[in-house]
Amino acid sequence: MSAQKRRRRRNPAPIEHPPAWGSLLWPHLDTIRAMRHAHKTWLQITHHLHTMHGITITHRAVRNFSKRVEKAILENRPMPVGSRFPSPVDKPVQAAPESVFDEAMAARPAPAFRIAQAEKPL
Repeated sequence: MSAQKRRRRRNPAPIEHPPAWGSLLWPHLDTIRAMRHAHKTWLQITHHLHTMHGITITHRAVRNFSKRVEKAILENRPMPVGSRFPSPVDKPVQAAPESVFDEAMAARPAPAFRIAQAEKPL
C-alpha cells in the first residue's frame, strides 16, 4: 500500500525530451559559466535566462546541465560540435563594486615606479 501511495505522489515524467545534445542551454553555456564565476546563484541564473532569453527552466535543470558539462570537460569527453568553445551569447557578467572607493581603486592606473623599502637596522 505504501508503494502505491509513493507512485501516486510522484510527478509524471515530461512527455517530450530533447534529442542528444539538444538542450536549450548549449547556446548559453558561456553565460551560465560567467555568472557562476561571478558567484551568482542558480536561481539568479535561471531568472536571467527567463527574462533575457525567454527560456523557462528550473534552477535544478540549469545546475544539472552545468555539472554534466563540467564533468564532461574534466573527463575530456567529446562535446557537440562548436560547444567546446562557443561564441559568447551575452556580455560577460562582472560583479558590481562594493563601494565608490573600490570602483576608483580599480580604475586607477598602476604606478610607473616601485618604492623600495628601507632595510631595518640590526
